[in-house]
Amino acid sequence: MKKNVYLVLFLSLVLFFAIRPTSQTRKFVMKSPKKTSPHKEIKRLPASVPTSIPKKENKTADVLKDLKREFKGDYVKDSPLTILNKVSKNWKEKFTKNFLGNLPEDKQAKEFKIKHHKSILDIKKGTGRNLEHIIVSYIKPDGKPFSFKALVDSETGTMIQTWNQTRYEFKEPIKLNMRGREFRSQK
Repeated sequence: MKKNVYLVLFLSLVLFFAIRPTSQTRKFVMKSPKKTSPHKEIKRLPASVPTSIPKKENKTADVLKDLKREFKGDYVKDSPLTILNKVSKNWKEKFTKNFLGNLPEDKQAKEFKIKHHKSILDIKKGTGRNLEHIIVSYIKPDGKPFSFKALVDSETGTMIQTWNQTRYEFKEPIKLNMRGREFRSQK
C-alpha cells in the first residue's frame, strides 16, 4: 500500500513537470508579433523624472558687481547664484510687439511710449532673473491717457507684473444741502 502511494505521488510529479510549460516556453507563448506602423514610436520619460535642462553657471558677488543692476529679493552676499535669463538688447521691441499685438483692433494705442526706470536682478531661493522696471504710457482711442508700471523680462520682453494703472471714475459730484442736521444730495 505504501508503495502504491509513493508511486502515484512520483507519477503525478513527473506529469506535472512534463505538462507545465517552462519559463522559456511561457515567454515565447506570451510574445505577440509587433505591429508595424508608419509612425515612429516616441519614447518619453515619465513626468516625475526631471528633463535634462542645461544648468546655468553659478555666479558670485564679484561677477554681479559688473551687472549694474539693483538687487531685489533674498540675496546673501558671497553665495552662489544661478541666473535664469540673459539681457537682450532688443527687449523693448519685443515688449512693444507683444503688448500691441494683444490689444484688440478697436482699442489700438496711440502715442505708445516706454520709459525705462531701472534694471533689476530679482533673486529668489538662489536663482536670479534679469528684469526691467518700466513705465508704459499711451493714449486710448477715445483720447484718454493711460499708463502703468511694469516689470518686464530682460530676455523675452514678456510682462511679469504690473501696478499703478490709471483708473477713471467719472461720477457726478455730490452737492450737499444743509437743512438742520441732515445732509441730502441734490441731483
